[in-house]
Amino acid sequence: MNKGFKILGIGQSLPSKVLSNKEIESITPGSSASWIEEKLGIQQRRISTNDTVVSLGTLSATEALLDSGLAKGDVDLIIVNTSSSDKLSPSVACMIQNKLELTCPAFDINAVCTGFLYALDLSSLILDKYKNILIISSETYSKITDWDNRNSCFFGDGSAAVIITRNHEKFYSNIGAVGSGWENFNCDRNSTFDMNGKEVYQFGTKVLPTEINKLIKENNLSINDIDWIVPHQPSHNVLKETAYELKISVEKVIFNMKRYGNTAGASVPMALYDGIKTGKIKNGDSLILAAIGSGWTHGVSYFKLDYK
Repeated sequence: MNKGFKILGIGQSLPSKVLSNKEIESITPGSSASWIEEKLGIQQRRISTNDTVVSLGTLSATEALLDSGLAKGDVDLIIVNTSSSDKLSPSVACMIQNKLELTCPAFDINAVCTGFLYALDLSSLILDKYKNILIISSETYSKITDWDNRNSCFFGDGSAAVIITRNHEKFYSNIGAVGSGWENFNCDRNSTFDMNGKEVYQFGTKVLPTEINKLIKENNLSINDIDWIVPHQPSHNVLKETAYELKISVEKVIFNMKRYGNTAGASVPMALYDGIKTGKIKNGDSLILAAIGSGWTHGVSYFKLDYK
């Protein structure tokens, strides 16, 4: 168990362009709008035009800062998780730091769709040194998508950010990796992603419930005491199967893929943002955050929401 954190502010940013399933069907050979909605739970996604991971990340961080009421000088560290950066160098974090006119340390991590969970785990260990940490999750997968491939229907673009500070509540977190699965989702430099959808489904439906149950058992929690599962958004069938394996109501799972698709490393904080801002998730609610990602990577965390 690590000491926990309070969320001082949260923000989100989305591209303005909306791409529907019907539009996907019209541009991608063999694609079906009805299949996308039935199997994946996606109706539309946001697609970047002039947006970048930097511009989206800057906007979500700006909202989080305004939401927190902090001055710029109060931010002590920036961590960005992304797997779709426009540049190999410099880091997205440094470019956002410049846009925000901050002066604190800044760096990137890449655990693909599990990136936010990795950032939370790391932040929980160093919050005594860096009082207020800004975590920004930003992705533009439309820029690494082959629109002639039927897998183009999965992903959307977006960003979310949180500012956290130390509290003394319980925070449990496990992160991990299974590097032997790297070939099932990968993207070469200056290329588009290659995905084995069947393997992603099998890994997700096996690892998500297994890792959630492991965290619960290790820390003497009860699944019945969890108010919300806030997961990565691979497909609604993966999440429905996860709920079934956990023996919980699917109504306890936060879904946002209908509007946004799978936003990779931004999907968990975007789902958290939706839950908080719509009033579904309330202060004091017990949350499980969970994700799998390319690599393979996986992560699960538990905390009670302490927001502002």
